[in-house]
Amino acid sequence: ALIITAAAAAAAFVLLTLKRRKQIAELPPAPSVKIRADELAKKLDQCRDTLLSQQEKIRNETVSAAAASIARTMDLIADELERDPKDRNKVRKLANHYTAMITGLVDKYIQLESQAVDGEIISSSMKRIEEGLTGADGALKHMLDDMFSDDAMEVSADITVLEQLLKTEG
Repeated sequence: ALIITAAAAAAAFVLLTLKRRKQIAELPPAPSVKIRADELAKKLDQCRDTLLSQQEKIRNETVSAAAASIARTMDLIADELERDPKDRNKVRKLANHYTAMITGLVDKYIQLESQAVDGEIISSSMKRIEEGLTGADGALKHMLDDMFSDDAMEVSADITVLEQLLKTEG
C-alpha cells in the first residue's frame, strides 16, 4: 500500500511539473532591460516636451528658466539612460511619479499667474512652487551627475594607469 501511494504521489508530481512547464512556456517573454529603459526614457522625453510647451506660458523669468533647465536635464537623463540602461532603477521613480508632479506644479503656477487677483495666498503659493521647481532642478542635476559617477571612476583609473606607465618608461 505504501509503494502504491508513493508511486501515485510521484506520478502526480511529474504531471504537475509538466503542466507548470507548459504554463511557463506559454507566458509572454519579459521585456528586456533595454526595452524597459527605453520606455522610461520615452516618459522623460514626454515630460520634457510638456515642460517646454508650458515654459512659453510662464511670465516669471525664474520659473521659466527653472522649467527650461528641468526639461534640458530630463533630456540628458533620458539620453544617458538610452546609452546605458544600468541606471534605470534610479530613474524609474522620476519617470513614473515625479514627472507628473513637476508638470502639475508648472500647470498650477501658470494658472495662479493668470489670476487677476494678487492676494497673499496666491503669491505665497507661487513663491512655494518657484522654490520647489528650483529645488527639483538641482536634484535632477545631481541625479544626472550621479549617473556619470561610474564613468568618472573609470576615467580616473585609466589616467592613473597611463601616468604609471609613462613614469616607468622614463
